[in-house]
Amino acid sequence: SVTVDRVTGFWIRSPEAHTFPLMGEAPDYDTPMTFDPGYQLVTYPFPAEVALTNSMIGANAVDNDTIYVLDDTGDYEGHTYYEGAGWYDDNGLSELVFTPGMSFWYRRAGSTVTFDETVPYTL
Repeated sequence: SVTVDRVTGFWIRSPEAHTFPLMGEAPDYDTPMTFDPGYQLVTYPFPAEVALTNSMIGANAVDNDTIYVLDDTGDYEGHTYYEGAGWYDDNGLSELVFTPGMSFWYRRAGSTVTFDETVPYTL
C-alpha cells in the first residue's frame, strides 16, 4: 500500500481502464495548504464536492492565479482568477466543482500563501 498526502495531487498512468480505490477516514478538521509561486499539483483535501468559489482555495487567489483541470478529451481547461471580477474559464464565470480524488495544477501568480481549507461537512 502507498500513503498519499491529502493535499498533494497525482495521476496514475495505466495501459488500460482500471479503477483504483482510495481508502481512508474522512477528516473532521480544517487542512493547512500552502501554495508557492509557480505550478504545483494539488487535490481538494476532502471527500466532498465543493465549488471553487466556495472553497478557501478560491478565496485565497490573487490576480492571474490559474487552475488547470484535465478534461475528458485529455486537454486542460483553465480557470483564472481576475482581481475584482472572480474566477473565469473560456465560457465565462467558472463553475468548477472539486470532486473527490480530483487532481489539478494550480499556478500561483503571487507570493507564497498558507491557509486552512475548511471542512465542508459535519460528521
